[in-house]
Amino acid sequence: MKKEMLNNIDVRKWICVSAEKVYVTNYNNVICLVMASEDWAKPVYEEFKKSADGKVGQELERTEAI
Repeated sequence: MKKEMLNNIDVRKWICVSAEKVYVTNYNNVICLVMASEDWAKPVYEEFKKSADGKVGQELERTEAI
């Protein structure tokens, strides 16, 4: 499911902006997907992993040309 989300999420969902970075992982049965500029996405994603004590599943990421 994470791979499907990574590959199919529309980073240009909003007309006026698009996401530069997409991060996806899970902790148990919770999937976390973060998409934003690198400046915002990375810290949010890292906080999720920190709150899961680093015990997350496979980590996936995608970078888009803006």
